[in-house]
Amino acid sequence: MRPSHTLPIAVVLALVAPACLFYVTPAADGPALFKQVGCTDCHGPLGMGSPVGPPLRGLARHWTAESLSGFLADPDAVLEREPRLAELSYRFRNRMPSFAHLTGSQRKTLARHLVESDAEERP
Repeated sequence: MRPSHTLPIAVVLALVAPACLFYVTPAADGPALFKQVGCTDCHGPLGMGSPVGPPLRGLARHWTAESLSGFLADPDAVLEREPRLAELSYRFRNRMPSFAHLTGSQRKTLARHLVESDAEERP
């Protein structure tokens, strides 16, 4: 009898499945990414805010698409140097997650959508 050199499928799935959670297939546009990556979970389906995440109206007053894209990549780094954001983090229960798993292009698409659209227009 030869020893088997194959891993049981359950072991393979246990090793591979967590990595799949961080892969996001490219969405065609900002509204699709907004839903796909879970922004609605904290900010609501229209970006109007919730008890755990602030509303996303008026972002253009404080952000450009480029600067917001950087924030999405590493929120903690930006929180450390932005008192306005630190104050928001005290008011809302959830911590802003990093979207570093998205490509730079995806983050820019999402950021552009958030900066350029009014919350009432978001799907």
